[in-house]
Amino acid sequence: ARLAAALLLILAAVRLSNYIALVCIIAVCILLVCRDFICVIQRLIPVAAFCALLLVQAVCTLIPVQTAIIFILRILSAALLCMVLAVPLGMGTIAAALASFRLNPKLISIIYLTYRYIYMMHDTVMCSIKAMQLRKCPGQGLTFEWKCYATVFASALVGAFEKADTVSAALYKRGFDGIIPRTAVWRWRVYDTVFVGCCAAGLASSMLI
Repeated sequence: ARLAAALLLILAAVRLSNYIALVCIIAVCILLVCRDFICVIQRLIPVAAFCALLLVQAVCTLIPVQTAIIFILRILSAALLCMVLAVPLGMGTIAAALASFRLNPKLISIIYLTYRYIYMMHDTVMCSIKAMQLRKCPGQGLTFEWKCYATVFASALVGAFEKADTVSAALYKRGFDGIIPRTAVWRWRVYDTVFVGCCAAGLASSMLI
């Protein structure tokens, strides 16, 4: 229900061209995630980079300023809606929900393991960057610093492949057949029907605005 609601509300948000409606969606989402506000801001950094590109195009008169602002508000709304409805479920719950939709079990396992490895690699990279910054000497120059960053990312990538091979071998030694077993089975409730129905109504109303 939450995945369906996220999809419907995101579709509604990206169809809106009303500033007030988009700002209201963003404000409500921020209120709902205020406890994890710092974490949300960090996750929005890639989105902010994309929004910055739109602003650059607007400044260079490649696209109208109004169009750029609308697109930025749509992108932020979609990202925040995803964080409010889908991300808090956790990958295990999302995998179980995808299994309920009769998706290929091996595909779900690949998505699950890829998601886990992204965060493992992120932690490795951040630890390496922190260590590099603590050992940095003044006057080394920007070129040397970027070479260090390249070395950190390259070593993290190689390490991720090696760890993936080790974990894969360990899994298959224990009888893993490429499918992660389901640990939860969800049942559809009346509340879910009402929730998804309200989101569908929101999508329908956005088409009329």
